[in-house]
Amino acid sequence: MSIEDMQSLIRLTVPDERQSERIWNPVAVAESLAQFAKLSGHTTGYVWVDRDRELDATRRETAGVLAGGEFANVPRDKIALYILRTKTNRQKNAAWWPQIRFPDGQYAFAFAV
Repeated sequence: MSIEDMQSLIRLTVPDERQSERIWNPVAVAESLAQFAKLSGHTTGYVWVDRDRELDATRRETAGVLAGGEFANVPRDKIALYILRTKTNRQKNAAWWPQIRFPDGQYAFAFAV
């Protein structure tokens, strides 16, 4: 998918204000992709969408949810956006967890909040 389309997807995400630690800032994350694309020369990346993940443990924003093998299923040569939705159960509503994985050797970005 084009980096621009990935940015559009990210801008559509809205953290749950009741649960958010304010780590995921859609504007900052989308702009980080633009900066990455500019520096790396990449124009495309990968998007992986999964629904109804079995996840019972409470998660913090910094913990993430990549553990079901999808990490290995996406090539590591480009940036990847994972959009995963947890399953609804008696105690919790479904929740979407967007995550970014940078290519090998290019693994972090930072922004001030």
